[in-house]
Amino acid sequence: MICDNLTVSKDGTHLQFAGVDTVKMAEKYDTPLYLMDEMKIRQKCRIYQTALKENFGARAEALFASKACAFKRLYQIIDEEGLGIDVVSCGEIYTASIAGFD
Repeated sequence: MICDNLTVSKDGTHLQFAGVDTVKMAEKYDTPLYLMDEMKIRQKCRIYQTALKENFGARAEALFASKACAFKRLYQIIDEEGLGIDVVSCGEIYTASIAGFD
């Protein structure tokens, strides 16, 4: 599999993301639908921060490149995990601001 949070339902008919049926999510929320695994995001933030500090010192600061994906909830998770954020556009600044970055 592409990643460890993608599986196929027991009957082999539906893709599951983090244990949730993607067809049911599409029916509930419509498509296109962006799916993010919060636990996986948090895990990756911690791994990245640890590696950065181990290799570049305690003052090293990890920054999320908001150009990659600019969603309010994602910004909140990034902030909760102690990462900074790199913003460029007015939209990214606005989203970071309403997510709690100052």
